[in-house]
Amino acid sequence: MVFMRIPVAFFMVIGLCSCGPGTQFRALSEFRMNPKALKDGEPIKLIYADQGPGDNEEEGCFSHIIAVSQETGDTVNILTGMNNGFEETDGDKVYNFLSPENEAYKFAYNHEALSQGVAIEDIRQPKLDYQKVRYDPKFRDLVRNSYPAIIGIIGTSTR
Repeated sequence: MVFMRIPVAFFMVIGLCSCGPGTQFRALSEFRMNPKALKDGEPIKLIYADQGPGDNEEEGCFSHIIAVSQETGDTVNILTGMNNGFEETDGDKVYNFLSPENEAYKFAYNHEALSQGVAIEDIRQPKLDYQKVRYDPKFRDLVRNSYPAIIGIIGTSTR
């Protein structure tokens, strides 16, 4: 499978930390979903990260991240159920893609239950059934792309 490759440096500054008035949404069905677009733990660098206002759960939406695999050079849309709080300087950092099968995914979406003493093995894997993806209309041309999309979270590996 061949994914499109783009020069990372070109987009690094323009897309990170995008947020602002006029947040818009795309239907999840507009994305070309591919659960094998990235491997669990695969290192990535960010090109664009939606940091829209509000809470993803309240709004019932995914945040949109565009990243480049540091293993393959492929560009991928990552749809995540949380606002990561990325800043413009985070484009220089290497992160890891964490799939829904990763234990960290459970932690990310169930921190309240865990803080109340519920054992991680007793918590079911969260299933986000959001049907829309938030984006900043200032970056419409960047976010409306044909890159493969995958659901997950962004983190750092301690391996």
